[in-house]
Parts: sequence; C-alpha cells; structure tokens
Amino acid sequence: MHLWSYTPALCQIWIEPDHQVNDPNGPDGLAGTAAADDPNTLTFKTQFEPWIAAHPLELGVVFGAWNDFSHGEDLRSDGFGASNLATSDPPPWTHDLVVDMGLSSDRWSDAQADPGCAIGGNRMFYQSGIDWTGGTPFGVYFARSATGFGVAGWEVGFISGGEDSFDAPKVTAGRSADPLRMNRVYLVWAARDLFGRHSIMLSQDPNSGESWASGTGRQFYTLSDPTLPTYIKPAPVGDVGPGGEFYVAWFRKPGGFAVAAADIVFNGSYIPFPANWPGDPPVFFGPQTIVQGFDTIEAGHTDERTNFRDALASWPDIAVDTSGCQFTGNIYVVYVEETTGLSPNLVKVLVARPNPPGAPIWSPPVVVNHDVPAHSLQWMAAIDVDRKGRVGIMWHDTRESEPEVTVNQPFDVFFAFSLDGGATWSKNIRVSGDSSRPQRLIGSREHKVGEYNGMASSRESFNPMWMDLRRWSGNAADEAGDIFTTRIDVTAWADFDNDCDVDLTGDYTVFEACYSGDGNPFPPGCGNADFDADGDVDGADFLIFQKLLTGDGNCLCGGGASEEPFSDHARQTWYTRTDVRACLRNYCVSHVLPLP
Repeated sequence: MHLWSYTPALCQIWIEPDHQVNDPNGPDGLAGTAAADDPNTLTFKTQFEPWIAAHPLELGVVFGAWNDFSHGEDLRSDGFGASNLATSDPPPWTHDLVVDMGLSSDRWSDAQADPGCAIGGNRMFYQSGIDWTGGTPFGVYFARSATGFGVAGWEVGFISGGEDSFDAPKVTAGRSADPLRMNRVYLVWAARDLFGRHSIMLSQDPNSGESWASGTGRQFYTLSDPTLPTYIKPAPVGDVGPGGEFYVAWFRKPGGFAVAAADIVFNGSYIPFPANWPGDPPVFFGPQTIVQGFDTIEAGHTDERTNFRDALASWPDIAVDTSGCQFTGNIYVVYVEETTGLSPNLVKVLVARPNPPGAPIWSPPVVVNHDVPAHSLQWMAAIDVDRKGRVGIMWHDTRESEPEVTVNQPFDVFFAFSLDGGATWSKNIRVSGDSSRPQRLIGSREHKVGEYNGMASSRESFNPMWMDLRRWSGNAADEAGDIFTTRIDVTAWADFDNDCDVDLTGDYTVFEACYSGDGNPFPPGCGNADFDADGDVDGADFLIFQKLLTGDGNCLCGGGASEEPFSDHARQTWYTRTDVRACLRNYCVSHVLPLP
C-alpha cells in the first residue's frame, strides 16, 4: 500500500513506501507485446536516467522522464509520466512516449536519450532530451504540454546552435506565479563542434519556449570558458533563484575520462532577461571554478568494483532556495568525490550566497555521508530545497552490503537533509524498500544504470526518483532496470498532544519522557522529539523545544489570527506563518470552534 498525504506527519522524517513508476507492460500498457517488461515471461527491459519535477502550485503533482529501452537500445526513447495523489491512493502514473507523437520522418526515427523535465509557474509541463538519427545525436529537442500526459497536445521543437554533438540537455522553468516570470524557461546542454571543441550552451525563452517550438527568434549563449575548448564539459544543470536569477553548474575535465582529476564549474546571471532583451544580452558573472582537481568516480576503484556497463559519473546537481525563509537565495551544488583504497566515496555539497554584481561567494564543501561504513560506495547524488528552506540530498549507497563484499555490492537509495542552510546534515536514512543486487547469479551481466538520478520537492515533501534493479531475475540473459520513487516528508513540530499550543504540561511531559541524552537512541515512538534528526533526544533538541514554547491555552480561534501561538522565532522551526495558520485552523475545525 502506498500512502501519499497532504499534511506532514508528526515526526522528524516520514517516508512513503517506494513504488515502481514505469509500467511493467511497457509504455502502451499492453501485456505480452514486445515492449512489455514482465519478469513472469522474462522479458525484462532497461529503464534508467530518471528526472523528476514537482508542480509548484498543485500539491502532489509530479512529472517524470527517463530513458526507456522497451523498444530496444537502438530505438530507445524517453518514457515519461505524471502522477497526482489527489486522484487516488496509490497515485496513478500515466505512461507515454514522446516518440509516439507523429512527426516528420527525419525526426524520431531512431532514438531519444538524456531526458529532462520541468513544470513552470504557468502550469505548463516541459520535457527535453536528445534526438538521435543514424547513430548520431541529431539535436536537442524541447516539448511542452498544458497537461503533461498523453501523446496529443504536445508541441515539439528542435534546437541547435551549430554543434556537431550534444549531451545531457536539461530544461528548467521558473516556478514563480509572477506574470512577469511565470513563462520563463531555460535549456542548457553540452555541445561539441566539428573541430572537437567543447562548450556549455544556454538558450532561454520568456514565453514558454515559443521560439523553440516555432523555430524563430532563438537566442544562444556560451557559458563555458572559450579559452579551454579541449576540456571535456558534460552534464550541465540549472536552477532559478527567488528573484528570477539563473544559475548553471557543470563538470569539467582537462583530459579524457580516464584522467582522475576534474573540476566543478559555475556560471549564471542575476538578470537573465534585461529590460531590452534580446537586444541587450544577459550579463554573466562567470565562469568560476568552485571545485578544482577532485578525484572522480569514473576512473578509479568505484568503476572497478561495480558491475555496470558504463562508468559511473561525478556529475553535479544544483538547487536554489526560493522559500522566502532564513536561507532564501542560497545556492547548493552537490557532487561525489572518490577516495583512495577500500574507503567510501564522499557526497559533498557546496553552499553559496549571491554577491551581485560579482560571482556568488562559496563556502568550503561539507561531507553529507558522514556516518558511512568504510566498505561502501556512493554515486549519483541529487539535491533540492523544499518550500521551508530545508535541503535534501539523495544518492545510491552500498552500505547495506556485508563488509566482506567489496565487488558487485547491493545498493540502496539514501537521503539526508539539512535544517541550517547546508552547514550540518542529518543522519543518512535509507529510503529504498529493497536493495538492488547487481551480482550476477548465472553468467555475466553488466547493467546500464546511466549517469544521473533526479529529485524534486514541493512544500514539505521531497520526491527522489531512481533506477532500481530489485526486479531483475539474476539471469545474464535478462536485461534489467526499473524506475522507482517515493515521497519523504521532513517535519519538526512540538505540539505532541495536538492541543494547538506547546506548553509545559502535555508537551514538555512527552519531551521529558523521550529525553535520552547525547548519543543514546531515543525510546520507541519518540522520533518527533528528535528535532535535529541525529538519532537521540538531547540538549540540542531541548534548545529547539524552548524556541517553540508558547504556554498553556494560548490558542485563539475566533478572530485571533494575529495572535497565533506558534512562532518561527529565529527561524528555528522552519515553518512559515502560513503553516502556523493552517495548524490553527485544523485545530479549530476539529474542535468545532470558530475559525480565525
């Protein structure tokens, strides 16, 4: 049973049971066809490289896209689907293929790859990827729809800035409902020209991608350093700031992928659409190198110890805090760094504050997987920020494997969050319900897991989406790989007795009974008292409890909205006044009292 909820659970973190997104019968939903992915008939198909977007205005609506091999690797395409928890429980997913749209014969004839997706503040659904023809990446494609499902109603455009090769295009949309910004949409991709010169490209449109769909008025900008043309530059990712700023991060290597050392590079514009745009182009403050010479996972022991067809990658991911809370405007970039010997990789995050008109100011990287065992490996980190300013990171992790198993380790999805703007991180939490086991049982199979996973957030929920192997038979003759997702709620609410105040009678009595002291596990049922999510209820949690204290009976229903008892004093609760008012209204309704 899959439980999706409109309201946050009264605990520090609540994880919905994960579930499969891609239809086992293939995109057409018909059993027994060549596209079916059915373990009962051993017709496995590979799905990988998922990306996900959450609706900025409608709670529970998410939109995903992924590589789909249901029609074979030579005719792979981007599967995609939309889910709405308001429809039923569990929420349904539609399943369609962009390739099924009737277009001219020179497009969509072979394969699509590297999918991305977004939902704008104008309620439009966007999707992007690469269209391949004759074994060559033909160009970046862009699709848009008012509904996000079905094969009808989609408009498609093909974008090219004169490049010879393309990689990992990602579409990003402004989430603001401001009429001046709600239709803005951005495309970033890695390009290589006929002379082997690499660059990171940006195209932007203020009208829901109209220039891309129509083929007229397109604008292109180069974000990377033109003096370093031979450096490999794959996998750009972008995000939009609270004031409409646009930021991009990407991976860069001075040599081939066999070279270990790499950089993370960053660029962007505080005003991407100047008043006289496109006559006046945006002013970019970079590029700036924010991580230099780190060891990447595709050229070392991670590649040697995993049973994957393609080397894993250290591509970055990016997220910007647009919550309006204490850390609004913060820019976060996550990546995975390999260490030497039999030791875990490091999931690291950097935090920056905007510094207009100059480049943002970055803090040193912080390790997120601080409690990981030595025999484990980590890869494919993704990041997002919810509407309370809480930062979440997900990644693949092999820590659940036996310590003596060092090759082809089973892997899971783990998650951690930060309540203080990325300075400190919670304990790492397993969110996958079952492990993926790449260890071959018969013969040999090198799985194709791709280069990235995705995660989105809406209000107080995070929605990670990942490639999963739990349904694989273990037979080398069978292909494998499904798309799974879950929902994670992060909360910190001290009204334990649900009487609309935080007092020294009912609430402190519960907190006192839960107190375990530093380093000691809290008693069963006391997870909601572990405010800092470090596995105990100690003095640090008591300090937070004090900030939430309102006093007994301090709950006014009729006309008392200006005297709401809960506060976000010093921003320690990470709840806005809107959440406080909602909690008060729920209390008044449940006790048949006049609303504020």
